[in-house]
Amino acid sequence: VLVEKPVGTPEALLGGRLFRLIADFADENELGVTLPGDGPLRLSDESVRYPDVSFIPWSELPEGEIPDEQIWSVVPALAVEVLSPSNTDAEMARKLKELFTAGCQ
Repeated sequence: VLVEKPVGTPEALLGGRLFRLIADFADENELGVTLPGDGPLRLSDESVRYPDVSFIPWSELPEGEIPDEQIWSVVPALAVEVLSPSNTDAEMARKLKELFTAGCQ
C-alpha cells in the first residue's frame, strides 16, 4: 500500500541540510553514493522505501558501480528519517524494523 504523507518546510530543510553534509563528506572521501528523499530503494520483494537521506557505500553496489535499474535493490548503510508531527510511533517502528531487518547499519 502506497501511503504519501506531506512533508513540512522545516522537515524538508533539515533533510536537505543533512543530505548536503553527508553527500559532501562521502564525496570528499570517495565513500559511496548519497541519495535524497526521492531516491527509492528496494529493501525486499515486498518493500520499497524512500528514506529522507540514504548513504550506500561503494562496496554495497554491484561491482562498485551505479546500478542501471530504476529502483536500486540495495540496502543503505545509513538511512535518515526526519520526524514530523504526522509520524506515529508505530509507523517509525515499522520503518526501523524493515531497514534493520534488510541489513541497514
